[in-house]
Amino acid sequence: MAVRASEEIAAYAVVVDAVDEEARRFYEHNGFESLLEDQQRMLVSMESLRLLIRPSPESLPTS
Repeated sequence: MAVRASEEIAAYAVVVDAVDEEARRFYEHNGFESLLEDQQRMLVSMESLRLLIRPSPESLPTS
């Protein structure tokens, strides 16, 4: 949804606040980076999200 919305509005990144250490590790595993002043506040660029959700060629059905 965020990626689709960024195609219609100017959005550079998604910012999240990880509720605990487990959530922080989840976001970090998926490309989010912690801000220096607040390790629980994290962001990921829209381009990184596009690459994350873009299906790999081998996962596409063949006809």
